Amino acid sequence: QKAVYQVDDLTAAVQNVAQAQLKDVFGYKTMSAALQGQKAVNEHLQTLFSREFAEWGLEVFRIELLDLSPLAQSQTAMAMKEQMKAERERRAEFIE
Repeated sequence: QKAVYQVDDLTAAVQNVAQAQLKDVFGYKTMSAALQGQKAVNEHLQTLFSREFAEWGLEVFRIELLDLSPLAQSQTAMAMKEQMKAERERRAEFIE
């Protein structure tokens, strides 16, 4: 009921919260860490969403990110490639 009366555009509001929460989660993790711990990311997001949406009278039962891959030509993808390259070089130097 609160979601209907307190939020003008519920779909847009949910998208805004989702974007903010994803930025929060990935602000503390590298992409490789997120991919390795996708279950932990999903659980963390469910906790964050549950807290946020409870104020609107909504209950979140499950959240699952299905695809964590950024678009191939996005700035995020380019940055990830650079990060992976730097990590490989760092490991190579350590092994030598």
